[in-house]
Amino acid sequence: MRSREVGIRVIKALGLENNPYFNPELTPEGKEQAAEGNVKELSQEALEEQVLMRYKAGLDISPIKNSQLVEIRFESPDPVLAAKIANQTAESYITADLDARFDMQQTASRWLNDRLNQLRTDLENAEANLQAYREEIGLVATPTSALGGNERQLDNSSDRLIAARVERQRLEQVYHQVQRGSRNRYEVPEVFNNPAVVAARAAEANAEKRMAEVAGSMGASHPAYKQAQSELELARSSLRKQSEAVISSISKAYEVARETERALEQEVASSKGNIQEINRKEGKLNVLQREVATNQQIYQTFLAKVKETDATADFQNPIARVVDPAVPPLLAAKPPKPQLILLAALIGTLLGAMLAISREQKNAVIRSSDEVQEKLGAPLLVAVPKLTGEDAKQLPMLQHQQPQSLFSESVRSALTGVRLSLMNVERPVVAFTSTLPGEGKSTMAASFAIEQGRTKRTLLIDCDMRKPAVRRMLNIPENTKGLSDLFHGEPIENCVLPLNDLDISVLVAGTRARNAHDLVMSPRFTDVLEQLKEHFELIVIDTPPLELVSDALPIGANATGLIYVVKANSTLIPMARRGLERIAAANVRILGVILNNHDFEKAGRYYGEYNTYGETYGQGFYGEGHQG
Repeated sequence: MRSREVGIRVIKALGLENNPYFNPELTPEGKEQAAEGNVKELSQEALEEQVLMRYKAGLDISPIKNSQLVEIRFESPDPVLAAKIANQTAESYITADLDARFDMQQTASRWLNDRLNQLRTDLENAEANLQAYREEIGLVATPTSALGGNERQLDNSSDRLIAARVERQRLEQVYHQVQRGSRNRYEVPEVFNNPAVVAARAAEANAEKRMAEVAGSMGASHPAYKQAQSELELARSSLRKQSEAVISSISKAYEVARETERALEQEVASSKGNIQEINRKEGKLNVLQREVATNQQIYQTFLAKVKETDATADFQNPIARVVDPAVPPLLAAKPPKPQLILLAALIGTLLGAMLAISREQKNAVIRSSDEVQEKLGAPLLVAVPKLTGEDAKQLPMLQHQQPQSLFSESVRSALTGVRLSLMNVERPVVAFTSTLPGEGKSTMAASFAIEQGRTKRTLLIDCDMRKPAVRRMLNIPENTKGLSDLFHGEPIENCVLPLNDLDISVLVAGTRARNAHDLVMSPRFTDVLEQLKEHFELIVIDTPPLELVSDALPIGANATGLIYVVKANSTLIPMARRGLERIAAANVRILGVILNNHDFEKAGRYYGEYNTYGETYGQGFYGEGHQG
C-alpha cells in the first residue's frame, strides 16, 4: 500500500497535483514567488515527486493486531480530503494488485507456452533418439523379448537362406545353359516354354503357313508375296526378341538370387551378432526409454498447467476489500502528549540500539569459504584470492596473460566443478550474477569465458544492459553493436565480435539498450539464445545484480544454470541469502557460489591449512617463491 505505484494512482485519481496542500506552487506564497521569478517552475516529473512525498508523509498504514485487517489513516487539514485519500488508497491498492496479477498471469502464460513448445521439442527429440537407436541396433521387439525375437529371426533367416541357396543353384544351372552363345539356348525349357515365347512361336508358324500359301500361287514380285514375307520376318524377329528378353530375365533373376543369398547370409550373421550384442544394448535402450517417459510426464504436467492457467486467467479474486470506508472526522486528530513524551524517552534507547545494530552489521558479511555453505546453504565452487596492484588492474585479462597464477587456477577450479555438474549437457548456458554491483561477477564471467575458450567455442554475453562492463574490461570500441541491436533485427554476424587473441567471441550490451527487462522477458530472448547455441559450444552470460533488478531471474530460467558471486568481507549475508532464495523460488538451477576477493592472509588464523595449501601449491607448480 505504501508503494510508489499505489501513490501515483491515488494522485491521478483525486487530482492531488492541483491541490495547494500538495502543490506549493498553487499557494498564494508560491504564486507570488513565481510571479516575481524567484522560483524556477518545476518539471512535471519533479512536481509528481513532490506531490508523492507529501502524500506519503501524511499516510499511515497500521495492521490491526490478531486480525487480517489494516487501518489506513491520512493526516490533512481538510477532513473531507483526508477521508477521500484514505478510501482511494484502499481502492488503488486493490486495482493495482489485480492489474499486476493479470500482467503476471499473461507473462506466466507466455512463459508456459514457450516452455511447453520446448518440452514438446525435447519429447520429440527423445522419441526420435529412441527410434534412431532402435533402428541402429535393429531392435523391433520389447527389451524382454528382444533376445527371443533375435533367435526366431535367426531361425527364420536360416530357413530362408537354405531356400534361397537352392533357388540360386537352380537359376545358376539355367543361367549357364543360356549363356553358351548358340541357338540351342533357345531350346532351354525355361526359354522354350515361356508363354511369351510360345505366343511368338505360334505367330511365326502362322506367318510361315501364310508365306507357303502365297509362294505357291504368286510370284516374288507380287505385293501379297512381299507382305507375307515381311510378316514372316517380323514374326521371326519378334520370336528372337522374346527369347532374348526371357534369357535376360533369367540372368537378372540369377543375379537377384545371388544378391538374395548374400543378403540372407549377412542377415544370419547379423542375427548371430545381435544375440551377442542385445544384452549390452539393452542398457542404453532403457536409458532412452526412461528419458522419453520422463519427457512425456513433464510435457503432460506443463500442458495441464497451461490449460489451468488459461482457464483461471479471467477469475482473479481481489487481494482485499474495504470493510469500513473512511468518513470525514468531526474533531481534529492530534498526537497524544503521552506518546510524544514516550517517543522522546525512547530516542536515546533507539540511538544506542542503532549503534549496536550498525556494529553488528559489520559482522553480517561473508568472511570465509566455510560461511558460504553454513550461512547461505549453497555449494562453494571456489574461493578466489584477493588481488592488489598491477594484478588487480589486469583483470580479467590476467586469466589470459598469467594462466599459471593462483587466480587463474581458482577460475579453472570453478570451471571443473561446473563441468562436473553439466557433464551430460550439450551446449550449456552459464549465467553469472551477484547481490550488488562491484562484487566481481563481470570479472568472473569474463575470466570463466577466457579460460573455457582454450578448448571450446565460447561466447560471452553482456546482459547487464543498464551498466554494462564487459565492453570496457575487454577494451572493445564504444559503438560496437551487441545484444540490443540483435533484438532489433541486426544479423548475428554483425553483432557477435570474435576476439582472436583470447579465442572467444563477445556479444556486448549494444547501442540500443532500452527496456532491458522487457527484452530479457520476451520470447525473442529465448529464440536468440537458441540461435547462438547453434554456433557455440558454451555461452557465458553476465547478468545485472539481483538486489537492484530482477533481470537475472528470467535470464537464469533460460540458462542451464547460474553462478552466484559474493565478495568476501563485503556481501551482506541476509541480502545474499535473499538473492539465493529468489533464484530457487524462480526454479533456476544454482550451480554454486564463488567467494571473490578472499584475503587468505587475513583469514589465516581461521583457515591456516587452506592458506598453507595455497602457498605450497604455488611453489610446487610454479617454482619456489611464487605467491598467488
